[in-house]
Amino acid sequence: MKLLFRLLFFFFLLLIFINAVTAQIKKKEDTPLLPTEQLRSEVGGFIGFGSNNQSGIFSTDSCDCKFMDGAGFGFTIGGLYESEIVKRMFWGGALALDMKSFWASYMEYEPVKLKSRPDTPVVPVLFRYKADSKIWYLTLMPYIKYVPAKFMFFRLGFGGSFVISSDMKHTKELLSETSRLNTGELVGIKYVDVEGRIYTIDDTDFPKVNSLQLSLEPAIAFNFPIGQKFRLSPLFQYSIPLTKFSEQGTDVKLNSWRLMIELRYDITPDDM
Repeated sequence: MKLLFRLLFFFFLLLIFINAVTAQIKKKEDTPLLPTEQLRSEVGGFIGFGSNNQSGIFSTDSCDCKFMDGAGFGFTIGGLYESEIVKRMFWGGALALDMKSFWASYMEYEPVKLKSRPDTPVVPVLFRYKADSKIWYLTLMPYIKYVPAKFMFFRLGFGGSFVISSDMKHTKELLSETSRLNTGELVGIKYVDVEGRIYTIDDTDFPKVNSLQLSLEPAIAFNFPIGQKFRLSPLFQYSIPLTKFSEQGTDVKLNSWRLMIELRYDITPDDM
């Protein structure tokens, strides 16, 4: 049933996007008393960079390791089409490739039996556990845009993101270089059969990722005309997740924001 829902939802969003891209450009009919302006249609592209933040707690398969407050870098690139419904109000669709990376870590003392001193009791050793993740999405976003003034606009989109790949590297770093035995002797500590001080526990797919991610995408932007046809818009967009990112953990979600540059071209015919 979940797979069927995802396929139907993907098909629904695809129809919206195709309909937006192929929509016929309309013109209001003039009346003798109230001549009206032609409604605009635009195509464009965008690119943006920003931050991702993890909420909730996720765990790994290999050990009872729980990670929270993850953060990282991300970028978005894509294209859009939009058409004016009524004066100052647009509807449109965007198709984007999105990368979200984030990492989380914690430190913990663990009792360790020294292999070189089997006759001694365990000693406390400090380790850092770290999970470093990178997720790639393909996102379809139908949206509504309101232009209260020529120099700015507000936009609200509904994002449907499909996970293309999800990688996670889980490591355990040895932080203690020495430890003092109960005899007072100071001994050096290192991994056995591992070069360096970082041991890779897992290098695999992120556990139990939901392949379909839903989100609200509010944005605010400013318009700078370039000639008669082009508009350049610096834009701030925030992503509010509506679904869990992963089922392994407690309410694991990824919030993100992007600072983007959007370039649009007015494709409205000069004469209908």
